[in-house]
Amino acid sequence: TVYRSQYNIYIENNNIHDVNYWGLACVAKSSPIVRRNNFQNVASKALFLLEDSDCYFEGNKITNTRTWGIVMNGCKPCVRILNNHIDSSQCGILLYESARGVIIGNDISFFL
Repeated sequence: TVYRSQYNIYIENNNIHDVNYWGLACVAKSSPIVRRNNFQNVASKALFLLEDSDCYFEGNKITNTRTWGIVMNGCKPCVRILNNHIDSSQCGILLYESARGVIIGNDISFFL
């Protein structure tokens, strides 16, 4: 699923599973609120934000992600990543380019 817009988006209570590439990608300053979603068996990044998108991720369950769980790549995004469960084969949370904000209460584990 790829979302491209300069407007906010609210994503809650979705099951995203058995995806061959990204689970959810938000680009172009979309500033998503992503809460209580279930990402399972995602081949690449479960949550992937680009291009200065602020984010609010809370209570998501990310299991069996083959690369990174949550990735932020943009110019100074404001990050709020709270109480998520992340089970990935590489980095649980990866932030690029001067991200700021809070990362609190997340459960991150790794599998090989």
